[in-house]
Amino acid sequence: MKERVLSGIVYAALILSAVALGGWYFVGIIGFMAIVCAYEFAKMMKDKGHTDNIIFVILGVVFIVLGMSVFDYVFSYPVVVILPLAAIMYREMRRQDGSLESGLVAWAGLLYLGLGFGSLMTLEVYNWLICLFAFLITVATDCGAFFVGCAIGKHKLMPRVSPKKSVEGAVGGILICVLACLTYNHFLLTLNTWQVVAIAVFCSLMGQLGDLLESFIKRYAGVKDSGNIMPGHGGLFDRLDSMMLVAPVLFFLLRIF
Repeated sequence: MKERVLSGIVYAALILSAVALGGWYFVGIIGFMAIVCAYEFAKMMKDKGHTDNIIFVILGVVFIVLGMSVFDYVFSYPVVVILPLAAIMYREMRRQDGSLESGLVAWAGLLYLGLGFGSLMTLEVYNWLICLFAFLITVATDCGAFFVGCAIGKHKLMPRVSPKKSVEGAVGGILICVLACLTYNHFLLTLNTWQVVAIAVFCSLMGQLGDLLESFIKRYAGVKDSGNIMPGHGGLFDRLDSMMLVAPVLFFLLRIF
């Protein structure tokens, strides 16, 4: 428990300092996290037999993040989606043991992590308060789902993927997220109430889906944690799984509102 608390404090301090200082400090911290998560994903897939080159996956994620940071978010899609797919499939065709399945698995991982961290980078450029808003959504949802689930959770949400998660916990996570976002908006943002509620509900749902997706990936790979960089927590991918869907969805919603 002591290790879990200490590593959690270090993680929170890094995130808050990165958002507060911004600029190249933010790029460095989030870029480092992107590389670590890419390594953890690639390592799981390598152990499963889907890739033999971890560096290739890491470079792919870095390429997508940089592509989204340099180019306009919308116009970067052809760059960050098509070029990695072409490179992966070309490499798979040249390998003696290459396969379509391995190529698609690697490509899915690149998009999942690349779009997530790339969107987070874009949110920071957009407004550092909005970037912090994204982290608030994930933390409020996780805490709400955990405490409500422990208190009154009876109906399993998706037992094959994550046996401990409950329907009651999922609903509680959404409600706590809405309350946290309304409070945050009241003091720090200027969005309309209906916009905040819509963002909170939809992003909370996406955050929980991201959590379930990462649990599904781990079960597919046959591992308990994505890594061991955070004692008591597991891997960094385990802590940022929700953000990989929250950040792109939040950025999209802010663009259409």
